[in-house]
Amino acid sequence: SVTAQPTCTVATGTITVTAPANGSGVSYTLTGTSPVVASQSNTTGTFSGLAAGNYDVTTTVDGCTSNATALTVNAQPATPAAPATACYETATFNTTTCAWETSGTQPAEPTTALACWETRSFDTTSCTWKTTGTQPAEPTTALACWETRSFDTTSCTWKTTGTQPAEPTTALACWETRSFDTTSCTWKTTGTKPAEPTTALACWETRSFDTTSCTWKTTGTKPAEPTTALACWETRSFDTTSCTWKTTGTKPAEPTTALACWETRSFDTTSCTWKTTGTQPAEPTTALACWETRSFDTTSCTWKTTGTQPAEPTTALACWETRSFDTTSCTWKTTGTQPAEPTTALACWETRSFDTTSCTWKTTGTQPAEPTTALACWETRSF
Repeated sequence: SVTAQPTCTVATGTITVTAPANGSGVSYTLTGTSPVVASQSNTTGTFSGLAAGNYDVTTTVDGCTSNATALTVNAQPATPAAPATACYETATFNTTTCAWETSGTQPAEPTTALACWETRSFDTTSCTWKTTGTQPAEPTTALACWETRSFDTTSCTWKTTGTQPAEPTTALACWETRSFDTTSCTWKTTGTKPAEPTTALACWETRSFDTTSCTWKTTGTKPAEPTTALACWETRSFDTTSCTWKTTGTKPAEPTTALACWETRSFDTTSCTWKTTGTQPAEPTTALACWETRSFDTTSCTWKTTGTQPAEPTTALACWETRSFDTTSCTWKTTGTQPAEPTTALACWETRSFDTTSCTWKTTGTQPAEPTTALACWETRSF
């Protein structure tokens, strides 16, 4: 067998025959076939320094030669170029394997944490790990007063945080506006309530601020002139001090001249003067008694009838008399005649007299009673 092929440092190979083993009466023969090389024999079975090519090997034992065994010695391999080595490697040529062997280990990557913007790579120039990368520059855009900017290592970017303060919910007066003041970073309420006008108000007016139109409003109506009728002597005007309608004027004084009892004095609103009215009552037309007189009494303002009927005489009247007042003579008259005595005959025992009580003639007397003495049989008694 080919026990040693050419190497990159040894151009020849070696063929060693191991069977049969060398011994007495044993020889070995090597013949080059391609290229043709002269035969060479030995008793060791080792053929060295063989150029690349094909060889036949035979063994002769006691004059008996074996069939040839074809063996090939390879062409010498080319010597490899030294490989490129990393900066931390060294290349050593292994003449046994005819190969370059590289040794050396890349330095371990540092375990220090990288910032998010950093990358670490091995620098073959300095043969060290290099950390590269720059923190992104902080943006130059202006921050609002409520914002802060910080570097966020998670997203590896600059983050702007903060929220504009909420606008206050307090109601604004109509003249106010609210805006955000970036200097103080607060909401500012600006605006001034319009000044109250300096124009004078009428006494019935009031001035108030109207938040709807955001202006001063003058309200109020002059009190209506009263509709109550004015007396003829009165005038009505508006008094701005008391802010009311004033009625002025005085009723003309009633004249002081005495009035007749039948007169009345009243104020005439048409002429706006005192008028005296009234007429003396007409004298009654009722007839006066003969003893009466009639005159006007200014105290009672009536016609008074005065005078008294003459008193009836107190002399007794006969029962047949009556007394009456005679308006012609204006005296009391006694009239009447005693009733005439009846002309009927009177019995002997009767008398007739005038009875002033019944005012009649009364006949009085009683026939003498018949005697109660007994009469003789021959006697009759008559009156």
